[in-house]
Amino acid sequence: MNEKFSTGVIGGVIAGLLKDIPDAVFYYGFKLTSLTFWDYAGTIALGHHPRSAAEQIYAVFYEVIFSIFVGIVFVYLAPYFETRRYLLRGAIYGAMVWFAIRAAVIAYRMEPLIDGNLLGATINSMNSIVYGIVLGALVHHLERKRTV
Repeated sequence: MNEKFSTGVIGGVIAGLLKDIPDAVFYYGFKLTSLTFWDYAGTIALGHHPRSAAEQIYAVFYEVIFSIFVGIVFVYLAPYFETRRYLLRGAIYGAMVWFAIRAAVIAYRMEPLIDGNLLGATINSMNSIVYGIVLGALVHHLERKRTV
């Protein structure tokens, strides 16, 4: 595995798992959201919301795989954004990924994933921005460590 690719994998896994913690708290603990990020992955992979514990695990697995993919794309796109403000770059990237996914859900009328709840949308977009910030910080750290 080349260095950029492995940096994207590591950053994507860690940022993705860290994003899932508040996602679970807002969904299961406070019941402020009606969809989790793994609901998106599960609905796409299974054709419906994950119902059983096995389906939840399956959905979380594919949500982490997607987080890895997003991390890899970030690593390869980052050089095109000429800024040393890696946290800002990550935040904007996280917001744009969330927006692109929401746009696809609306455009393709994926009814199980369409949620008009402002609070849920705000929480999910903020979680995506935090994912981007964590991803940006991790990638920056891993790349600095690699060049030392």
